[in-house]
Amino acid sequence: TKSSISYPKGMILTREVEYSVRLLTGMGEDCGYEPMSLKTFAEQSGISFLFLQQIARKLKAANLILARKGKIGGYWLARPRKNISIKDIIDAVGCGGGAKGGKSGVEKLDKEIINFLESKKISEYTTAK
Repeated sequence: TKSSISYPKGMILTREVEYSVRLLTGMGEDCGYEPMSLKTFAEQSGISFLFLQQIARKLKAANLILARKGKIGGYWLARPRKNISIKDIIDAVGCGGGAKGGKSGVEKLDKEIINFLESKKISEYTTAK
């Protein structure tokens, strides 16, 4: 499934952020849903299973997802989609950053980008119910 996220013109996010968004939008919000298998998601999405494992570790460490091991194990969201922003994902996978300080308009632009990313919730892009 291709990502349908609209970013500000000229804004480029890493593949890791894009795949994280795709993974999170495909997950159930609680364990009442069947936990998502990374292997199955990798096969369906065409994303490398090993890369997804790396991403899942980072998302779990950031408390964005929960995991259960075993035969009926898998992953699900740690909180509702409406409470997970694109900025949360960028912070989790370590691809954040941007301009810091300065007296030019760059500092204002950096704040505007952060505000934009905080306002975009994955619930806007979800494919799961």
